[in-house]
Amino acid sequence: MQDYTHIYYLIGALFLGWTLFSFYASKNLPKIKVKRLSGRNGYNTLVRAVVDPRAPYPIAVLAQEVYEAKYKLHFLRMLLNKTGKYTREREIRGHEIEVQAARMKNMYIDGDDEIQHRSREAKALKAHYKGFEDMTIKDITAAMVRFKPEAIDWVRQNIDYIENEYHNKL
Repeated sequence: MQDYTHIYYLIGALFLGWTLFSFYASKNLPKIKVKRLSGRNGYNTLVRAVVDPRAPYPIAVLAQEVYEAKYKLHFLRMLLNKTGKYTREREIRGHEIEVQAARMKNMYIDGDDEIQHRSREAKALKAHYKGFEDMTIKDITAAMVRFKPEAIDWVRQNIDYIENEYHNKL
């Protein structure tokens, strides 16, 4: 019979390391980077949010990416992320944050408004994410609207930092 103690130590060390990293990162927003992207407005990793300055509402897109990066840091969510439920929740919340950031910063142009923006985001979620195949545009939009009060609070707390970092990175 083999001794697997070293594997348990390794798993424990990885868990402890992730927990410490998550604790540190949860107190700080991820690093922000501005660069030209091909085929998308932005993306995020655990430690970075990236936005294309040519995006229609770059600060709003950046707010979405920052939120989603922070959301991924929660250890349990990270483990369960592949189930689809948490990916779907993160994307719905992130895209509603984009809508609210654009509204709060008065970014809408050419007759665009919050309802049209939310509808576009719901259509994008349906078109580009596997986890939304079983939802209608109406269901996605309703889920985004349910998150609106929390999105407004999150944007109020973080938008000044995000906007300043964006302008500093240009």
